[in-house]
Amino acid sequence: MRVLVYDSKTMINKLYNLIDPIESLDTTQALNRTAKFLEFLDNPHKKINHIVHVAGTSGKGTTCYYTSQLLMQHGLRVGTIVSPHVYSVGERAMINLNPQAFQLNKHLHLVRDYKETGAQLGYFEALVGLALNFFSQQKIDVAVIETGLGGRLDGTNVLQAPNKICVLTNIGMDHQQWLGNNIESIASEKAGIIGPGNAVITTANQQPDVLGIFKTVAAKNNTTLDICATNTDIALAQPGTHNQSNASLAHAATSQLLAQAGKEFKSTSLESLKNMQLPGRFEQVVHEEKKIILDGAHNTQKMSALLGEFTVEDTLVVVLDNLERIGRSTFAGFEYAVISHPQKDLPVIMSSTQKPTILITGTLKKLAETKKILSQIA
Repeated sequence: MRVLVYDSKTMINKLYNLIDPIESLDTTQALNRTAKFLEFLDNPHKKINHIVHVAGTSGKGTTCYYTSQLLMQHGLRVGTIVSPHVYSVGERAMINLNPQAFQLNKHLHLVRDYKETGAQLGYFEALVGLALNFFSQQKIDVAVIETGLGGRLDGTNVLQAPNKICVLTNIGMDHQQWLGNNIESIASEKAGIIGPGNAVITTANQQPDVLGIFKTVAAKNNTTLDICATNTDIALAQPGTHNQSNASLAHAATSQLLAQAGKEFKSTSLESLKNMQLPGRFEQVVHEEKKIILDGAHNTQKMSALLGEFTVEDTLVVVLDNLERIGRSTFAGFEYAVISHPQKDLPVIMSSTQKPTILITGTLKKLAETKKILSQIA
């Protein structure tokens, strides 16, 4: 059973007090700021021998978790970055999927020392730099890294090595104000993680225009695109073919990395995925005999995939805090409610005489607040 770790707000606030506020930063310079911070730390990322870099609109974090799990089943020591975190900032710097390995308070002095040079640094850039430095200290065998936003200009794109494995999950419309107003622009930004000679893997479920862009970018970097079919026989705790697509990408990425090391993929390792509970990804809890599903779906593509696991005949209450972003039409046939603060509103829904499946979705911060409240009032 996974132990929940809720961060001390004091540590997070200390980091915020050290860095520059986001409104003062040029978002197009995130990659440069991360690179300069890592240079200050003596470029620890260049000491990491194997990298799996994951970009996309939907399924990035899930694919990172699955990939890390499969690599661990082959005896490798794995450092994993996923973002945003749900319960602990340690999720952004896990060793063998342990979020308690990274203790932020032990690393803040590095940010403080760097800021004394007068350089600018944002929240995400600071955490990426600290995570990669921590991974180098921990002598990991492989890093599995989720991009924060986009790819081309993302802070994680400091990771450039000929043997890097690039994984591109499903592409959809999201973050248009930064990535562009059409699917082609967004796909091009995501494909920006591809470097010369890198292995490139994507799902066969991509739109044809997206696949065309990926093939073009791969060709420009003297590599080819591996289009991965979905293995619907993979058993997972998270339902849906979209998650089997993520698991298939993880399988392909793990196989590719093992081949670099002269090793073969063990098919039995796939069995380790079927009991994985992932924070904020169809995470199931029970409260007052009601099944509650916590999921971080926050755009139309993700919400549609999530609701596809239910039918309108199911007794389902959807609780969310970002209805305007997702759109009311997404919820046709379902009962739903909008909450502004779970501590105030959630127990009212819980005390219903019915016993519905309650799907709580929205920001990961909201999920963490909700889970914490449920644990306190249980």
